[in-house]
Amino acid sequence: MNIFANVTGLLGEIQPEGVGRSLSDFFDVTTCIMERLGERRGLLVEYLKAALDAICETNIETSATCGFTRGGNELRNVCGGIIRGDNKNTEHPFYQTAKRYIDTHPFPYKDIQGQLEIYSVALLDEFYKYAVEKYYKEFSGKLETGGHITRITTLYNEICAVLGSDEPMEKLNEIIQKTFITVPVMASFTQGMTDSAILSLLYHEPETNKYVFEMLAGIKA
Repeated sequence: MNIFANVTGLLGEIQPEGVGRSLSDFFDVTTCIMERLGERRGLLVEYLKAALDAICETNIETSATCGFTRGGNELRNVCGGIIRGDNKNTEHPFYQTAKRYIDTHPFPYKDIQGQLEIYSVALLDEFYKYAVEKYYKEFSGKLETGGHITRITTLYNEICAVLGSDEPMEKLNEIIQKTFITVPVMASFTQGMTDSAILSLLYHEPETNKYVFEMLAGIKA
């Protein structure tokens, strides 16, 4: 079956319930918890403000852009410096890994751009491991330094103590995740890096008259 026979394979399916149903569940559970908290309902207001602020702090648009620019382009810059033989990016943590690969896998054509695109794809998997760890630490550190995680945890515990149970807040958190984090930040970052790699794969190398994906097909890195 050809999953790309229609645009659904590329765009995904339209969710019939949209965001409305999830928002309805969110408000229903929020109202229920507020009623149970009574005079302490302000705790839930603070909790929701902290949780939604944390989600905004790591929004999808920013993470996808970082994946493309600080992921894909960062790798290209490292490879480009090695190919050109300049001294740029020699202190980059991935420099030695890239240099070893490029030195042991010489490209038999003169096209510098072709070399850059091929090496960027060939090294993508190894670089991805470095990039996602770096990005994850950066954004998790941002949340922790900004006090988001501590604030959320403290308020969560206070609310559960008043309610006498974790169950309502556990349910609320599941709904918050389902409603407001439909695409996880790290998945968005990965897609950004993948988009950069796709551009490399589509490069048409003039000396061979082939696309990069043709040249790499069947070649073991």
